[in-house]
Amino acid sequence: RITVAAFCDGVGGAWHEQHKMTEARAHTMVAFLWANGIPSHQLSAEGLGAYFPIGDNHLIHGSAHNRRIEIQWRIDQRVST
Repeated sequence: RITVAAFCDGVGGAWHEQHKMTEARAHTMVAFLWANGIPSHQLSAEGLGAYFPIGDNHLIHGSAHNRRIEIQWRIDQRVST
């Protein structure tokens, strides 16, 4: 299972607009992964807006770090008995 989470820097714009933008960004990456051979049933997208910042938005580099996409995958390992 692969989850694509997109974030923004929270500078300007309303929360609703930021959420819509990050949701679209996450779905764009999911489409890319699907087009490159990953089955759609293994993919999910999540737009998280400005939640979980990793940088200071008052600095150019900090703001840039907050505009990001994270791809997380989980491998299910089944143990046979």
